[in-house]
Parts: sequence; C-alpha cells; structure tokens
Amino acid sequence: MPALLEGQALSRRFGALPAVDGLDFAVEPGEILGVIGPNGAGKTTLLNLISGLLPPTAGEVRFRGEAITGRAPHVIAAAGIARTFQVVKPLRGLTVRENVALGAMFGRVAERRPTRAALAKADEVLAFVGLAERAGAPVGALTIADLKRLELARALAMDPLLLLLDEVMAGLNPKEVGWVMGLIQEVNRRGVTILMIEHVMKAIMGISHRVLVLHHGRRIALGSPQAVSQDPAVIEAYLGRRYAKGSGVGA
Repeated sequence: MPALLEGQALSRRFGALPAVDGLDFAVEPGEILGVIGPNGAGKTTLLNLISGLLPPTAGEVRFRGEAITGRAPHVIAAAGIARTFQVVKPLRGLTVRENVALGAMFGRVAERRPTRAALAKADEVLAFVGLAERAGAPVGALTIADLKRLELARALAMDPLLLLLDEVMAGLNPKEVGWVMGLIQEVNRRGVTILMIEHVMKAIMGISHRVLVLHHGRRIALGSPQAVSQDPAVIEAYLGRRYAKGSGVGA
C-alpha cells in the first residue's frame, strides 16, 4: 500500500540556519507516527511545511500520491489534512461550539456542509472529546486542559484523513495525559492517520506505531518505540555523548 504522506529531500532554511535539512519520511495509512527530538530539532517546522504555513526551501511533500508543495493551507485542509497548534489560539469572540463549527466549515467536506450541518458536526465532536457541556461557554472560561480539547475538536471537525498534532498534551497533568492518549487511539481506530509531535515520552512511546527522531532538522532514527528508545544516537541527542557511551545501549 502506498504511503499516505511523503516528504522527499524536504528542507527549510531560515537564513543560513537549516530548520529541516534534506528530510525523507513517509506516513503509512492508518498508523500513528510519533515525532520527537530536542528543542530546535525542526519538529514544528516540519508540520508547518506539511500544512502549508511555510513553503519549503527545497524538496517536496506528497499527499495521497499528489504533490501539495506550495499549496495554501486551506487547500491542503480541504484535501484532508488537519492540524492542531502548540500554542492554542481559539477565536475569543465565539463560543466553544462556534469555534468547532468553523473547523467543520473549512474541512474536507466543507463545500457541501451548510451552517446548520456544521453546528451539528460541532455538537458531535464536542461530545466525543468531552466538551458537550461547555458548548455554549465563551472560550475564555476554559481551562488549559479544555482548551487543548477544543483545539483537537476543531481539527476533528474538519473530517481529516491525516491529523497533525503539535504537543496536544503539553501542560496537562498525568490523568489528563492518560485521557488524551486514549482519545487519540480512538481517533486512530476510527480510521484517521496521525502524525504527532510530543515531549511527553510516556505518551508518544505508548501509542505510536513508529517513532521518527529529528536532530538539527535531520532524521537520526526511525523505528518502533522500543528500538528508538535504545538507539545510541537518540540517547546522545537527548542526554549527551557521555551518557550514550556509558549506558551500554546498543552493546
């Protein structure tokens, strides 16, 4: 089966700094692909390149076999790619329900979804993420955990084939992290392929089918969570060369 999403020699420079540097990757249909790496590894830049917020300096992104490089974000969203953002920025003048309905209006089936249908979709998704009781609330009344749910709900309302998650668990307590892990797995079971960035290692190692490790914009490892966690290059990138040499990993 061909990959759902592919990056070929993908690069993005900011001046002389390579944020993503000649990256090749593929996301298989139906999988959860985790992306990890130290701060500054290029993880969020990668999501920005996929979703059209940034054009690549070089290389290509292909979705369902078709090049999407350089397309506008709303065109990519309509093709079936939705995303969340590390810094949640809901529309403060709207209710929770209205924020999610906007996602339904600009997603994969937006052209055939009028306002009433978009609001119905919002109600469906809010119930799924546990925010049904807050549907009429202003977003300013939400906790950090609920804002994260809102961000996820708005992306899910777009009916994505591929969901890009950028640290959706950041700032959550252990109980909330466990709940979101289960929610992401249920989204995946419903047929949505997921590419997720996360610093909560318990989460990303616990639910990812494969893990891609970036360092200075380059791939240094790719494989099962167990294999990646034992890779000396990964340990060195996170903990330093001295730890990698002394740990006995890979010996």
